[in-house]
Amino acid sequence: MKIARVLPVALAASLPLAVASAQDLGKVTLFGQQYAVQRFNYLEEVTFPDPLDPTFNVGIAEVEGFTFFGKDRFIMSSDAMDEVWATYKNFIVEGRFETDDAGAITGMTYVRTIVTIGPEPAPGGYDLDPSGVTFNTGPNGLAAGGDLLVSCVEDSIGERIRGFDFATGDQFEWPVGSGCLTQENGTFCGISVIENNLDAEDLVYVPTRDLIYTVDQGNPPDASHEVEIYTTDGVNVGNFPIGPEVVPGAGESKGITYLPDVDTYPELFRGKGGIVIVALDDKGPGLQAFDLDGKLVANEPLVVKGQVIVDPDSQLQSPLQLESVGTDPATGRLFLINQSSGFADAFIYVLTPVGAGCAADFNGDGTVNSTDVSDFINQWFQDQVDGTLVTDWDGNGVINSTDVSDFINAWFEDTTVGCG
Repeated sequence: MKIARVLPVALAASLPLAVASAQDLGKVTLFGQQYAVQRFNYLEEVTFPDPLDPTFNVGIAEVEGFTFFGKDRFIMSSDAMDEVWATYKNFIVEGRFETDDAGAITGMTYVRTIVTIGPEPAPGGYDLDPSGVTFNTGPNGLAAGGDLLVSCVEDSIGERIRGFDFATGDQFEWPVGSGCLTQENGTFCGISVIENNLDAEDLVYVPTRDLIYTVDQGNPPDASHEVEIYTTDGVNVGNFPIGPEVVPGAGESKGITYLPDVDTYPELFRGKGGIVIVALDDKGPGLQAFDLDGKLVANEPLVVKGQVIVDPDSQLQSPLQLESVGTDPATGRLFLINQSSGFADAFIYVLTPVGAGCAADFNGDGTVNSTDVSDFINQWFQDQVDGTLVTDWDGNGVINSTDVSDFINAWFEDTTVGCG
């Protein structure tokens, strides 16, 4: 039996297998680095035959998880495909960025479906809810040797990390020898994290420490936003606060990615042995960078004076809602994934480094001028009122006159050398 599909007029037919949608959005300065920003529509570009009806093409929608793994390839996950298309609910797919001869990204394309799991009628029979994806490239633990780790935020039996064979999509038995794969299609396999992480929104494997860093979004009863850290066999070894716990007024924590200590990334991050960046949602969209011990290195709001700085002429139908973040250490690119609302706002922002950037470009418009000073001072006073840390220029967790003088010094330095 075919399932009826009710689509908006603009998409009232099966999607083509790819629709080029690259849009250049200018430049933005984040973490002292200037980036060229492109926007792509993943729902229109990462399209594939519906497994329920291969004559009908669907696009990956309402993306929750993302990871980039080299050679222009990436993984995306969704736990709401059935809300957009009349198809299975949970998908994990592999895609690829199309590039030109100079290496610039020109589009996206679908490669294959890795995992499709329930609830019924999908294969598997349990509700996977794949909110985050990463690779365990280390030698130990669940999915060791380069296979997939998946964070399951509203899994049928509580928050957990599952492992899947990257080549076949088969779930791994964990704990090994438990026989869990024979029990309700593997429902009980994986690492349960619900004791420490009540809302496991995303995860990333950190190879330099052979640990898994997971995002706790901060749902009740503890309502705390934290990174909870686990060994690859599931032992909780610590945590640190993120999101609004460290910067009042910041959005809820959603995505996380790891940046190795390489010179393609901003100078601010170098010499720290690696960084994790946390993406914040529509309650205060932004990015926070932490060292691997949990010290806040930088906080970058992505909405300044009501404007989305990565999408200044945005036609977003809803507030910016970053669900995931990824990175490419070979190029220094950052990937910001906006969660679509149905067919709307299915955007991935690709940020490509284009220069050293200007430290005092406070409003991120690519130019250092008097507007940056007035914007900084206005925000500094607002921080005093709200108790926020947007203008904590020296990163010491306190807003005071030192931040103003340090910013002014940086502003004079930038204008002297002609930055921006």
